[in-house]
Amino acid sequence: MAVGQPKGGGNATLSTMSVWIMDNLNQKAQSGIAAGVVTKANLIQTDLTNAITATESLNDSQKTNLQSQLYTFQQFYQSAGAMLQTLMQITQQFSQNMNH
Repeated sequence: MAVGQPKGGGNATLSTMSVWIMDNLNQKAQSGIAAGVVTKANLIQTDLTNAITATESLNDSQKTNLQSQLYTFQQFYQSAGAMLQTLMQITQQFSQNMNH
């Protein structure tokens, strides 16, 4: 197996990815800041951790956006309810005035 590529190319299954990570456990990174210090398996762990962190951040961002939209809807709903109540009162007053 070539170092640096999982078995099966881009269609690697979970088991082949695990094998690839284990195969690279003792392989040192060849370039970059981590060269000779961090194993390739550790780099994968770092990438996975970064991906999870980014996903959690996106999830938090979407949650905040949803809460904002729900607050806006709540404000609209309350003001629409107040407006309908006022219209009902006006309609009732018209009805009472027509009967007199």
